[in-house]
Amino acid sequence: MVDIKAEYYKQLVNVLKENCTKRFFLFDAFNTKEEAKNFVLSKISKDNIITYGGSMTLNQTGILPALQEGYPNFVNKPSAEIAREEKYQTYNSDIFLTGANAITRDGEIVLIDYIGNRASAILYGPLKVFVVIGINKVLPTLEDAISYAKNITAPKQAINLGFKDPCDTCSYNVVINKSYTKDRIHIVLVDEVLGF
Repeated sequence: MVDIKAEYYKQLVNVLKENCTKRFFLFDAFNTKEEAKNFVLSKISKDNIITYGGSMTLNQTGILPALQEGYPNFVNKPSAEIAREEKYQTYNSDIFLTGANAITRDGEIVLIDYIGNRASAILYGPLKVFVVIGINKVLPTLEDAISYAKNITAPKQAINLGFKDPCDTCSYNVVINKSYTKDRIHIVLVDEVLGF
């Protein structure tokens, strides 16, 4: 008997890999968050300067805790808590890690950003960007992905940050159609529900 869930994930991965490759993104998919964590950490050197944008997914996968414990050049403060001069370190870092609010089956990345640090670092600066995404954030169309980001993830993030109005987290709405620098942005998909 066919394992429908596994077959669906396999087909989705094939579609996303093809579409992300066309957009100059690298793409890898994993069945578990532990596999994804081990993969991402295997791509990071202890000598790398590592920064990140706020992400529940990075916590849930164990990536952030692992970086806090064993990587001396990991800048372990969210952007809102660091001084202006230190914020620029993000743009000069070797590695930037983050999640995304959604991704389409066609490979477009959708971000809603409160401060702008996450979106701006993905767009420009760090030498390498890893975007870790749970299966729940893969949507059929761009319209679906934007709706999910605004109506599902933004309200949950507002609660997480203590805001009363979900729109308070929606300073910047960004759609990344492709990477200007080929293979700079690496999408890491996990077949688990992650993030908001």
